[in-house]
Amino acid sequence: MSFGTKIFYIILTSLFVIINIGYLYIKISSYIIKKYAKKIYYDIISNYKTVGIRNTLDYISKIDFYTFKELILFIFKKKGYTIKINKQYYKKRNYFATVIFKKEKFLLYGKNGIVSKYDINSFSTECRNKQMKGFFISIDCIDPTLKEKSENVIFLENGYFLNFIKK
Repeated sequence: MSFGTKIFYIILTSLFVIINIGYLYIKISSYIIKKYAKKIYYDIISNYKTVGIRNTLDYISKIDFYTFKELILFIFKKKGYTIKINKQYYKKRNYFATVIFKKEKFLLYGKNGIVSKYDINSFSTECRNKQMKGFFISIDCIDPTLKEKSENVIFLENGYFLNFIKK
C-alpha cells in the first residue's frame, strides 16, 4: 500500500468517526429536548390552576423554539393524533408537522414568540396550497382581522392553547 493510499484511509476513517459523533450528538440532544418537553407538559398540567394563566404562558414563552415544537408534538400525540414530521422540521418559517386525526390531515405551525402578519399569511397560503386545514399555535395574542382572512386555519392562541392542553 502506498503512502497516499494510507493517508486516504486515515482521512476516510476520521470522517466516519466525526460523522458518527455528530449523529450521536444530534440523537442525544433530540432525546433531551423531547424529555424536557414532556416535563414542561406535566408541569403545566399540575401547576396550571395554582399559578394562573398568565404565569403559565410566561413559563411556556421562555422555552426555546425546538422544545416548544416538541411540546406541541407531545400534546398532539397525547390527544390521539398521528404525527408525520416535515422534512424541513428545523426551519423556523415553515410548518413542522402534519397531524392526522380520524383520517383528516392538518398542518402544524407553532410560535412561542411575537406573531407577525407574515407568519400567519405564509402559513395560511401553505394550507391553501396543500388544500388542508392547519393549526396555528401561539402564546401571543393574534389580531382578529388576520384570523378572519385565514379561513382554513384553526388558531390555538393564548388561553385557548392552555384549554387545548387541559382537555
